[in-house]
Amino acid sequence: MAFRPADILVTSCGRVTLDLTCGKILLIWNKRLKIYQLPKGRRNIEESPPSAALRETYDVFPDVLDCPQCQVV
Repeated sequence: MAFRPADILVTSCGRVTLDLTCGKILLIWNKRLKIYQLPKGRRNIEESPPSAALRETYDVFPDVLDCPQCQVV
């Protein structure tokens, strides 16, 4: 995954994934910025924002689909 600065204003789509059994939030560690972030990314052409948010999360965390106690909000 590479960082590409945008030449124009673009839409970034993300989501919050909660594990309700222990109150944890799914975050990723940004090595370059040295901060935690929510999974997010740019929307593809003709992709809906909700679809882009799901795709971006599953690209980074494919096992989220196998987490029955996780809830997407």
